[in-house]
Parts: sequence; C-alpha cells; structure tokens
Amino acid sequence: MGSNFPKKLKVVRIMIRKHKLDFLILQETKIKGGRQDNLKRRIQRKSNFDFINSLCRSRGLALFWNLNTIVAHRIPFDSNICLYVRISSKIDAFSSFLLNIYAPNKIANRKMFWKLLKAHRASFITELWIIVGDFNTSLEMEDKMGGRLNLKRSMVDLRYFLNETKMIDLTCKGSKFTCSNRQYGNNFIQRILEKMVVSTNWRENYQNIELICLPRISSNHRPINLFKEGK
Repeated sequence: MGSNFPKKLKVVRIMIRKHKLDFLILQETKIKGGRQDNLKRRIQRKSNFDFINSLCRSRGLALFWNLNTIVAHRIPFDSNICLYVRISSKIDAFSSFLLNIYAPNKIANRKMFWKLLKAHRASFITELWIIVGDFNTSLEMEDKMGGRLNLKRSMVDLRYFLNETKMIDLTCKGSKFTCSNRQYGNNFIQRILEKMVVSTNWRENYQNIELICLPRISSNHRPINLFKEGK
C-alpha cells in the first residue's frame, strides 16, 4: 500500500463489499508498525474481518478473512516471501492449505524457492493446496506481450515445479493479462504475473469454482477473484 495507504485502503474496503469476499489476499502491502493495527481497525469498521501480515523485505503480504464464514490458521514456514495458512469454511465443506507468495525476482533465487516449496509439498502431497500471488515469471510464451521474451529457463523451472508437486494452473477468465507497465508504443508490456495454481485433487473436489480477472483499480495489477459459479 505504501505512501498511498488511505486511497488503497478505501479500494480494499470497496472490493470486500462489492464482491462479498470471504477472504482477501494482498501483495506489496508495505505495512509495519502502527499501520497494522490501523489497517485492522479500519477494515473492521464495516465488516467482521481479521488479518495476518508478513513483511518480506520492503514488500509485505497479507491475508484477510471474514470471521463469520472462514477459519484461518497460520502455519510456520521458513520463508519471508510466503504467507502460509490453512483455511476452512464455516458454511460448507471447503478446506484447503493456501500460500500467498511473492516469488523472487532473480531466476536462481526463484528456483531455490520452488525447491523449498517442492520439498514441503512432498510431505503433504495428498492435501488440497492453493498457491496464489506474484510468480514473477510466465508459464507460456503467450503470457507476455512486448519487451524481451527470454523466459525459457524460468518457465522450465516453474513447469517442473508444478509437475513434481501435482499442481495445475487455474485458468483465469476475463482479461488475459494481469498487469502492465502503463507505457506506450514499443515500450508497452503486458504480462500474466499473478497466478493461482491448485493441486489436482483440489480441482477435482471444487470443479464449480472459477477464477476471474477483474478491472484494475488504483494499480497496474488486476485483482483476481476466486468465486463459486452461481453465486
């Protein structure tokens, strides 16, 4: 949220009301110190939401959930670029591990991060998993338009991770790209950086849940919304 904290906080509250969210995942919150309590207090003003926050260097990750509908338990994990929780619904049988990630920018560091997640996933291979956030790489060449397209090595690393952990990309409806650099002409770049991948058994259990890419609001990144069809 950074220096534009009040405006972006207002956007968060609007999204919660408009889309009737049960949980909300944020990236690059840059929330620390007294702002954590301020954020929680202002979000709770018109909704019964709680949140946990993880500061990853200058970025920050956060997860909000509706106390009326969701139970969330944080799970200790040896990484400051991953917020790891188990969520379950008070309304129906929905239950899943959920990881909010901000993958490293450098290819070598990102590969080590996939290796760390892969090792952990091996102990929970039968559990339902969701990984969501900024993967900082593409899965296909078509996931980027404009700029340099030297993505092959990074894509291979991500594909290997997904194959080894029995995870699949949850296709996003709506806009193809999730972010842009807001430039013009030959400098214009669009990419799919924000993704949600799920375990194959998660998809088998929740076939009526879809992902949609929403319009940009006060950011060069588009929010993505996980929703149950018919609701």
